[in-house]
Amino acid sequence: MKKALVTLAIATSLVGCASTKSTVAIEYEPTTKQKLALSIEKGTAVAIPEDQYALLESQIKSGLTHQDLLSPDGEISRHSATVKIHSFYLRDDLARVAVGIMAGCDNIVSTVTVTDKLTNKTIGSSHISIEECAAWGVASQVITKYTEGVVAFLADK
Repeated sequence: MKKALVTLAIATSLVGCASTKSTVAIEYEPTTKQKLALSIEKGTAVAIPEDQYALLESQIKSGLTHQDLLSPDGEISRHSATVKIHSFYLRDDLARVAVGIMAGCDNIVSTVTVTDKLTNKTIGSSHISIEECAAWGVASQVITKYTEGVVAFLADK
C-alpha cells in the first residue's frame, strides 16, 4: 500500500497539475460545412521563441485538421478564428529542473475569437489560459495542454 502511494505521489509531481482554463464569453457552435481560417497574433509586448511558436501553431492546426475544422491554405473561408496571445512565458527546461519553482511558473494567456467574415460579427469568444508551476516536465507539455484547450473551444467540446 505504501509503495502504491509513493508511486502515485511521484507520478503526480512529474506530470504537474497544469490545467487549461477557459472562460467562454460567446459559445461557438461549429459545423463541419463551415471551415475556419486561422490566425495567431502576439500582443505587442509578447515574445515567443520561434521553436515554441512553431510547435504551438502546428499543434493547433493539427488539432483543427483532426476535427475537420481547418480551412486548407488558400481556400476562402467564411469564418475566421484568431488566437491573440496576451502573455507567454515558459521556463527553460534546464532551469525548471535545476531550481524548480524558483524559476517561476509557465503561463500562456490568450483570447480566441471566431468571426463571421460576411457580417463581421463575433460568433464565438473565449479567454483561454494555462499556468504550470511544477518543477518537473517540459515546456512542450505546457504548449500541448494549452493547444488542446484552444482546439476544444473551437470544436465545441
